Amino acid sequence: MPVSQPSVDPALPDTDLDEKTYRRELDVALRRLFVGLAQAIEPLQRYKTDGQILTCDPDEAGSVAWETATSTASPGNKNKLLNGGFEIQQYGESMSAVAVSATSGFALDRWSYSVATAASWFFTQPAAGRDGSQFCLRMRKGSFTAQQDGFIYQDLETVNSVPLQGKTVTLSFYARAGAGYTLANPLVSHIETGTGTDQARRAGAYTGTVDTSQNNTLTTSWARYSMSLLIPTSATQIGVWFSLTGVNVFSAAIFVELDDVQLEVAAAASDYQSRTFAEEYDLCQRYFWKTFPYATLPAQNAATRLGCISYLVATAGTAGDGRVMVYFPTKMRIAPTITFYNPNAVAATWRNGGANSAAGASDNVANGSFAADNVQVAGDAVGNTLNIHASASAEI
Repeated sequence: MPVSQPSVDPALPDTDLDEKTYRRELDVALRRLFVGLAQAIEPLQRYKTDGQILTCDPDEAGSVAWETATSTASPGNKNKLLNGGFEIQQYGESMSAVAVSATSGFALDRWSYSVATAASWFFTQPAAGRDGSQFCLRMRKGSFTAQQDGFIYQDLETVNSVPLQGKTVTLSFYARAGAGYTLANPLVSHIETGTGTDQARRAGAYTGTVDTSQNNTLTTSWARYSMSLLIPTSATQIGVWFSLTGVNVFSAAIFVELDDVQLEVAAAASDYQSRTFAEEYDLCQRYFWKTFPYATLPAQNAATRLGCISYLVATAGTAGDGRVMVYFPTKMRIAPTITFYNPNAVAATWRNGGANSAAGASDNVANGSFAADNVQVAGDAVGNTLNIHASASAEI
């Protein structure tokens, strides 16, 4: 459709073009302008609260309007949980096939655990064996002889819990059991609410807790399970967790696996909505970040300097100090707890070639950055490169 002309013709510019050619080129220029406007608007994803999206039709001069968004243009991911597919693994102990070393900690990004006795459970990340899913979470008891209970949790921040007040949510997930699983006790799924602020369920029940649970009897085949709950209007904290209790038998074939866990505002479960790896990774770094390569578990003496915080000594020995400003790729939930790691020794110190320097120290810690400091030692000579690894945790 040609661009409509003004009611009053503009004066022709001082040009060698005839009027017909001038108007044709003006028409082309205006079309390009509106195409450029449409392309600029599209990535902004300016959604109204009723799900409409701002659009521009390049074939209609000045045609900018709100239109109903299609299913491919979603204003956001419906899953209120992060890492529901258990794909992101920055720091959890499940990166190694050993029993967890503490009574509580993190199995995978955003998924914490608690057990009664350290080294009594494995929380690992095996291949899922399901179409469309690369990994899953596996829970199984270790060789500890006494009966043990295992728990896995995800706590929503208060800022993400409050918008769900008075709404019906549905928790859905895939689960299966190992071939040796003959336990009388089922896998129990929970939606728990509370009235506290950013509390960690692994540390105990929320303030003002209301725990709604469901028993799920598993088979050796993947199946989907779901439960729904009306969130109390007073809830300021929401958590999802799973429990496997009364386990007193040890066997590599006695395990439970979880995958594609989703919490959505709906009366019934809908299809699982995944994010790209990059999107999920970025969101998880709001809670945890590390300098180590992605597949390397943060630890002392990890034998790699890839990604280290580094600096060149400008003033030798104790007469000089080192400081490096470190900026997080994603703003963290709060000013995080910084932990330092020597890349080539069991010590939280800077490494200078084959020797250790002073202990790593953090300063000016904020949710976007921190300073990594070194009070140098006598052996730190001008031109030496000093290295240290670090992690930052802002988890609930």
